[in-house]
Amino acid sequence: MGFKDIFKKQINIKKEIKKSTKQDFTKSKYYWSLKRRETIKIIRNLNNKKISSLFFYTNESNIMRILEYGIQPINDINLKYNDKYIVWTYLEKGDHVELELSNSTRHYFWQWINQNNIDPKSIAIISIKIQKLFEKTKEDWIYNDKDKRIIIKENIPPECIEWILLKNFNYYERVKKYVDIYNLEIKIFSSKDSGLLYEK
Repeated sequence: MGFKDIFKKQINIKKEIKKSTKQDFTKSKYYWSLKRRETIKIIRNLNNKKISSLFFYTNESNIMRILEYGIQPINDINLKYNDKYIVWTYLEKGDHVELELSNSTRHYFWQWINQNNIDPKSIAIISIKIQKLFEKTKEDWIYNDKDKRIIIKENIPPECIEWILLKNFNYYERVKKYVDIYNLEIKIFSSKDSGLLYEK
């Protein structure tokens, strides 16, 4: 099974891990905030389309840092001496981060991967919980209708992460250990050539 096939399993994975985390924004005390009308409008639109999560793609080597600092716009990434972060410009911009809708076909993502000669095995997929993202961010979101993306102009805390899917099983074990040690509420999945899924 190829890595692209794992995307096809997204719906099944989501069913497994969403049973206890079904989101109802209409009952959230945050939902009726008058300060973020554009964001609420976006959330309503996503709810109508039954979209409860957003995707962020990155190199697997960035995951440990993301678990510590969250997903940040490029200008906010401050590396320590000898630290390394691989920027993927597909969703990472200087002053904002873009998140793809979970129902996207990902055609343009795979096109970008091929054009930049990126090894598909290095891909990590991060699922972001929309309700938690709303609770943890302060600025109004922006909807990019052309690319079907949500623009976030601030840091996205690790608490917003719902699950992470990795191809590299060695990275999976490393990430799983970190999540276990710090008792993070994040599901970790990995795919091996056999197509088996491993869950934290």
